Amino acid sequence: MLIYIVRRALWLVPVLWFVATLTFVLMHAIPGGPFDEDAPRTANSARNLEVKYGLAESLPTQYVRYMRGLATGDLGISFQYQDRPVTEVIAGGMGTSATLGLLTALYVLVVGVPLGVLAGLRERSLIDYASIGFATIGASLPSFVLAIFLVTVLSVRLQWTPVLGWGDARHAILPVIALGSLPASYIARITRVAMIEVKREDYIRTARAKGLRERTVVLRHMARNALIPVLTLIGPITAHLVTGSFIIEQVFAIPGIGRAFVQAGFARDYGVIMGVTLFYATVVVGANLVVDILYGLADPRIREGRA
Repeated sequence: MLIYIVRRALWLVPVLWFVATLTFVLMHAIPGGPFDEDAPRTANSARNLEVKYGLAESLPTQYVRYMRGLATGDLGISFQYQDRPVTEVIAGGMGTSATLGLLTALYVLVVGVPLGVLAGLRERSLIDYASIGFATIGASLPSFVLAIFLVTVLSVRLQWTPVLGWGDARHAILPVIALGSLPASYIARITRVAMIEVKREDYIRTARAKGLRERTVVLRHMARNALIPVLTLIGPITAHLVTGSFIIEQVFAIPGIGRAFVQAGFARDYGVIMGVTLFYATVVVGANLVVDILYGLADPRIREGRA
């Protein structure tokens, strides 16, 4: 198992290097710069700012300096936040984004998995049709459309929840529903299909023929094998939710990483854009590593290279 984990972990280095390089190239390939659309200034002052922040150097020199900084954990500085380190900008919004993401991930699991399991066990029943309806609606509505609908109905008309901001638990209700309904619908659909396939396997009929209780058959034999495909989605979904949703944080004025990224995009803040992108990629590949490890624990054939 240790060799399996090390082999998977070694793939993280080239993946992160590729993401960092691609982000650096794309950011510097776009015409203009972070000081072009700011307050009016002379060409000489703009040149002095570029020299100060190292933007006047050649691209290879900037790339080497950037990669050297990454090797020591330095993501650079932010232009729009008055020379604050990018790590501080990310850390400042990480707590809020992580809280929103974890609450949303809990919502996805609590709603998606049980609904999919029940639908798979009760195929062609009312629960199954309700699950399909929820999955269809959730997959059809973009998160920002659902967010606007929830704000209009629950906040403006019924006045049950606050509209904007982040503070107490009531502020998290609408963002969690808007952000989690789409992945919850995917989880419900995948779980339902997996449960239907697993319950028709021969080993399930054998387990029942041995006289095992239905609860034991469902939990130990059916659910364990049916949830293996779900693990593929849980890792990236959780990583995406924890690192912040760009649109939802902007819509609800939540001071997280996603909103900082959107603002950095408008300001052409190279450091924040590249830093948040690399941070997001690190969380995603880390989540995929956890999923690979869970795969190996759930199915020994995978870690032994036989599946």
